[in-house]
Amino acid sequence: METNGDAGQQRPDNGKKPDESFVDITQWLETETSALPTGHVVRSESFLMIDAMMAIEIMTPKMDAGLVTDEDLRTPALDRAWVEATADRLAASEHGDRDITATMVALLLAETSFLYGLPLADTLFTCAYVQHVDALDVLATDHPAIAALRASIRGTIKLAGGVVTLMRQAGVYEDEDFSTEAHHFDLLPDVREIDIVADLVAAEKRVKGTDLAPLVALHRHALVAFSRVSVRDMEAASDAIGLWRRALDTVRDQVVPNVELGGEDWWAWGFNPRANRKLVVGCPPRNIKLMGVEPALDFWSKLTTHFSILASLPPVIRAVDILPLTTYLSSTPSIGFTAIPRALLQYVLLAHDLRMLGTVPFSQWVKQLCAESADPPYLTPMACGLVASVAVTDARARAMLAKQVDERVAPVLRTVFQTLDRNILDLLRSGLHNPARQRRMIAKIFKYLDQTQAAAEEWDVQLQEVMRETGDPFYLTTFTYALKLRAMVHYIDVGSSLAIYAPRELPALYYHIDHLLSALGSTLDRQARCATYAHLRVAHALDAVQLRPSSALRKRAGKTKPAPQFAAVATDLLADPEWRWIDARRAMAAGMFLILAVTGEPLNEDLGGEGDTPRTAGKGYGWRLQYVQRFRALHAAGTPEPRTADVYLADVNQARASPAATLAAASAHLAMAHAHLAALASSAERAAQALHLGGLLGDWAREHAVQVVQGLLDTCIASQTAVEQLGAYLPRPATPETKKSPQPQLKAPARHNHGKKGGKKGPAGKKRGPSAGGRGKGKPAAKQQEREEGDEEGLGEDAAEPQIVWPAVRVEFGPESSVFGRLVVEQPEVVEEQVVENAETRA
Repeated sequence: METNGDAGQQRPDNGKKPDESFVDITQWLETETSALPTGHVVRSESFLMIDAMMAIEIMTPKMDAGLVTDEDLRTPALDRAWVEATADRLAASEHGDRDITATMVALLLAETSFLYGLPLADTLFTCAYVQHVDALDVLATDHPAIAALRASIRGTIKLAGGVVTLMRQAGVYEDEDFSTEAHHFDLLPDVREIDIVADLVAAEKRVKGTDLAPLVALHRHALVAFSRVSVRDMEAASDAIGLWRRALDTVRDQVVPNVELGGEDWWAWGFNPRANRKLVVGCPPRNIKLMGVEPALDFWSKLTTHFSILASLPPVIRAVDILPLTTYLSSTPSIGFTAIPRALLQYVLLAHDLRMLGTVPFSQWVKQLCAESADPPYLTPMACGLVASVAVTDARARAMLAKQVDERVAPVLRTVFQTLDRNILDLLRSGLHNPARQRRMIAKIFKYLDQTQAAAEEWDVQLQEVMRETGDPFYLTTFTYALKLRAMVHYIDVGSSLAIYAPRELPALYYHIDHLLSALGSTLDRQARCATYAHLRVAHALDAVQLRPSSALRKRAGKTKPAPQFAAVATDLLADPEWRWIDARRAMAAGMFLILAVTGEPLNEDLGGEGDTPRTAGKGYGWRLQYVQRFRALHAAGTPEPRTADVYLADVNQARASPAATLAAASAHLAMAHAHLAALASSAERAAQALHLGGLLGDWAREHAVQVVQGLLDTCIASQTAVEQLGAYLPRPATPETKKSPQPQLKAPARHNHGKKGGKKGPAGKKRGPSAGGRGKGKPAAKQQEREEGDEEGLGEDAAEPQIVWPAVRVEFGPESSVFGRLVVEQPEVVEEQVVENAETRA
């Protein structure tokens, strides 16, 4: 890689063989790359998108051998002899307990880094004590602190062994992570878990009253909770989770403040970052940076929260009981893909060779559910494609409604879920790989979803004939649209985390989401209406039963829920909370698309993929090719009107024709989204129904629903605030005052109260709208020069409007952000008259 900057340093000599000497090029690389703009990648005539994706994957810690410094080439070996000698020294030292406590904290960080997603060989098994834990057996008999260290290490290894075993059985592991046969690591497969727990209990008693006891308790309760959840012993799991949280709080409050690890010098605590160098490629491996203390403790805290939710779910006894679990795992991308660590996924979703919670294989549950289903197949997108029965708890009421269903429903559903089974599992599996591989897997999933989409429409026609419904198909079509939406958001989220999108491409992300939400919203509307009619039929049937006193059914009906309750359910559905939810997200996507279309970089087909180096159109490096490469999978999503680069360019140019009007429209979209979200967030029950969690009576469903809605509400408020800030930088018509005096510095307006009535106002109390921003002076100067000359002819130089510096806008994605990320506006510095920067010069 070459740049134009003069580093002023000698370049590394790469002519020598790797096994002779190594040169530290960190400082040289940092200096040489300082001139490269953020987000740019190395590009040549043969370096296309697929090469960039391969380079990004190689540069992940899992795949890359990386760089080392001279200090990393230390020769002392942390072998068995070192462990024995160090253990003897610690046992005889008066500060031995303090050093062992620090070692156990470091061990906890290594374990957390593995559970979070880093390789086993580069985290846990870089510790000499872990590789030679049997060397502590003799000293552990006479020294309690050594016994605590030994027991904790064995518990950690056993937990890691469970992760590796179940991942291998599920077939979702990556070679560099979980194929430990080549490493010859001893994961204690022949040691019973009950024996390890007994050792932890005994060691905890021996160090009671010291800082070691909470650390031993933390390992013990974590191992018990993991194992109990996997075998579905929820009562024992709930108790272990409570004790796990208590030990975690004790470690955070009492142990961590007394521990000083001494920076990043892990050698003192028995960690050799290059311990497994012979197992990787023939150059020194990168020293993976382990998690810090606070992030590690926060990780364990989130993990206990997830396990508490899982423990509160109803046990999986019948096929329909997996609805709450699949709903929880796939409700939102922030829960189903990025926030849940793979340790949780493998223990709950993929435990025991694709078995749901260690009882029955997932595919068997699906087949059983299809065979037992007698109710109309009302599918909900957030239920992961499983049949959701009508909200009627009485068997006799369901039997009345089941008479309307023909025998053809069960065979159709069986065929449906045999096809969807692979789509669902592949989508959930994709979250277990590194980001670059996730993105490629999701691109393949889009292809399968397209095949499912065509079949779903045919199945919907058959189901409607059976149920004697009229209108367009919506059952399975709704579900496939929802799967595509979830996959699309994840695809975009991963691409954003890899920083492969140029700023001008961000509007395209929301453009795709907007169109898919439009199609999904239409199908959801028809589905909600049909479900409402079903509830009303049940209510009328019960009314008819109660009006016949002599009927034998009258006595049995007296024990069922009264008809008014079913009528209340139908009333809730008539309010269309689900439709409000889709409207809110669609309005938010439309608003953000307009904002980014106006504030993004200018589009010029003569520019290269990143807009830095002019290239001829014949080379094939124009932005159109880049657009197709970046969004190929989105084009395959089967949207009603697949977006093309030309259509996208036309829409962006139309939005930029009048920046003030475009931002006013964006503000209106976001205000509409805010109103819908505020209505949903006002009631936990309605929010739960909007997320298809209304059928789950647990408190966690309401809490989770409110959190998700509130997250989107916060994002919407932040987005509207960004629109208000952008309004301060719109061009305004010249006045006699502005001609004579310099343009004052504009302050960002404060956050408005969106609940108040009346039109929103921009700076200086002027209404924002088409007339507030002039005639589109926010366009690049080169494209509007002729228009400006014609409009202002004869006015002289004093009539020129003040130059504008557009604030930088970016979208942040992450586990804590909502589906559409968070819009961040960076305010520009005060610009003097001599320094003018517009869209053209910035490009």
